[in-house]
Amino acid sequence: MDLGQSVPSRKLVLRAAISAIALLGFVIAGVLVSGCGQTDVAASLPQPQISSETVASDLTEIKPDPRSDPAQDTPFARIESFRRRGQFAEYVAAAQVAAAADPTDPSLSVAHAEALAAAGDLAACELLAATAARLSVDANESPLAVQALRLWITARLRQAKNLDSAEVVSLVAELPTEEPGADLVRFWCDAFSAVEPYRIEDAAGNSPSEVAPTRAAAGTIWADLNAIEARAGGAMMPMVFIDTGAQHTVMTRRAAEQAGVSVDESDTQLVGFSEAKARPGVLDTLELGELTLHNVPVLVADSPPLVTANGQMALGTELMHHVRFTLDYPERRVFVERASEPYVAESQASPWQIPLWTFSQSCVARGELEQGGAARVLVDTGNRTGTFVSARWARQHLARLQRPTSTLVFKFKHQNLTLDTMELGGTMLRDWPILDRLPNDLERLDLVDVLVGRDLLWAYRLTIDLPQRMLYLDGGPDVPAPPEERIP
Repeated sequence: MDLGQSVPSRKLVLRAAISAIALLGFVIAGVLVSGCGQTDVAASLPQPQISSETVASDLTEIKPDPRSDPAQDTPFARIESFRRRGQFAEYVAAAQVAAAADPTDPSLSVAHAEALAAAGDLAACELLAATAARLSVDANESPLAVQALRLWITARLRQAKNLDSAEVVSLVAELPTEEPGADLVRFWCDAFSAVEPYRIEDAAGNSPSEVAPTRAAAGTIWADLNAIEARAGGAMMPMVFIDTGAQHTVMTRRAAEQAGVSVDESDTQLVGFSEAKARPGVLDTLELGELTLHNVPVLVADSPPLVTANGQMALGTELMHHVRFTLDYPERRVFVERASEPYVAESQASPWQIPLWTFSQSCVARGELEQGGAARVLVDTGNRTGTFVSARWARQHLARLQRPTSTLVFKFKHQNLTLDTMELGGTMLRDWPILDRLPNDLERLDLVDVLVGRDLLWAYRLTIDLPQRMLYLDGGPDVPAPPEERIP
């Protein structure tokens, strides 16, 4: 997410537009929400042992924001307080405790299903989301029912299961026609009622295969963001971005037409882009190296970043549950393999491992601050520029913060802020420069506190392993130096 513009403005406007693809997954309103996990929680992410008594006590001690409406001080809001503070293990435990205490409350069931997605238990998330949808429909809570059904769809697609369920079909039929998001739920359920999503053919025999990079000179935007070539529906796509900051795989309208994508007629507004709308679709085939994926869910939209970059696609974390990408930043090489295959480190040395919490709309890591507190950290392969922070988080943890200057795409203002220390995956970042705050449209979503990108990744061979909810960084310096000392 490059948010900036300075001299020379023409180049940086282009950089900003391209890098803003990183945020595409966050800024799509009313679409299928997605988690990023699998079921092996204990193996992939060590969690503190938290007793239900401790969590119940913590829930009662959480103080609501004095500026908020007292009527909003609910068990659901208190559970969300853990997530907003980056206390993810506590969030998962609190959601379980609260839902068990009142199993008839649909909002608590939805919160529990979201927590299961964050902890990587998709099978349990699927079952509970269906229950939450029934509770919501019976309570005449249509928006909550749509949210629960999206969670159910997410859990099924993450497991490469079709969406054939008589119970869910019945629930969808009971949704009001005019309910926002209902059309999208109906489309996904119909499109994948008898079709296996993300079916993979692997000509490499389960071995990693290399993907051709976009033909671009070293140091260009396309090279820095590891753009690759791919084939969609048999059509060549010369500029495809791999973007951990995007939730969904997105195609331009022209690319979708060339690829023969089956597109729905319902529109979804892209938040932050006043004119951009997205439509859900199904891509028959996507060829990445020796891998061929069949029946890929996509969103079709002429988003300003993708169009300005002359790109055709941005591959989001939906796809990364099924395909493991390795981005070798120093060598500018990209490899793909089935995500179900065991990860094998490139070097003999142990890689730097960054655990992920796989929420439905974002895959974030927990950063630990030396002075106390935490941060929800998004490691964003689509961010070429540097580190950005949430204003509300910065007011608590940074000494100086000017008023917001950034828009979603076109400019940022260097604020000369520094993050003194933050531990990320057991490695300490020190004196880390911050360019600016997140733009308002993303700030309102309240999903991320700190967003890093190429300033962190440029010296490493990065493997994105979402089934194990982990980022592996091979090579690079033993201790990451501040970005201005590292980027050549």
